[in-house]
Amino acid sequence: RLNIHRIKDGFHTDIHGNDLMYWNQVHARSHLVETHNEDKIRAVYGVPKLLLMAECMFLWPIINHLLMNTSGPMLWGSETLQGGWYSLYNWFSQGDSHYSTFLAFDWKQFDKRTQFELVDMAHTILRSYLTFTEGYVPTTDYPHTATNPQRLQRLWDWMCTAIKSTPDVLPNGDCYIRQHAGIASGYFQTPHLTPYDILQYTSQ
Repeated sequence: RLNIHRIKDGFHTDIHGNDLMYWNQVHARSHLVETHNEDKIRAVYGVPKLLLMAECMFLWPIINHLLMNTSGPMLWGSETLQGGWYSLYNWFSQGDSHYSTFLAFDWKQFDKRTQFELVDMAHTILRSYLTFTEGYVPTTDYPHTATNPQRLQRLWDWMCTAIKSTPDVLPNGDCYIRQHAGIASGYFQTPHLTPYDILQYTSQ
């Protein structure tokens, strides 16, 4: 909490002078493949709790709404090991008021190659859903609150920068910082950013 407030106050370091954009820890994960195909290994990222907390503060209401709205555009709950293909097949087969044509896009290394310009555009769209002048999301204990828009904007700006610029530490100890492209898989907002970016690609 102290570091969140420091960011809101305009600081980018903790009380000891350490940069608050400390590293993502990169891990390797294998995926399901057919027996005759090569092994498919993908990088997954352990993201610092501070960044995840900042993301949740802004995006939880939006993502919770999408999670609870099963007719929405997100495919959460449709993972392969949860029988996702069956649920998608049933959804496609219902034929009530669905479209008759579907397009599926799958770009190799899409997250790795997504340009920061598209990430910025997605953040601009997400920011348009938020107001920093009308209090926080009401709760039972705090139905009425006041906010400082400038402090919230600083935290938002830090979060958007951290999504692109947090260093990644590989299993062998090497460290790198993205320069112009890439979305790490471990961010809270990754499933939300990627559809916006795909929409930008396909609508150009």
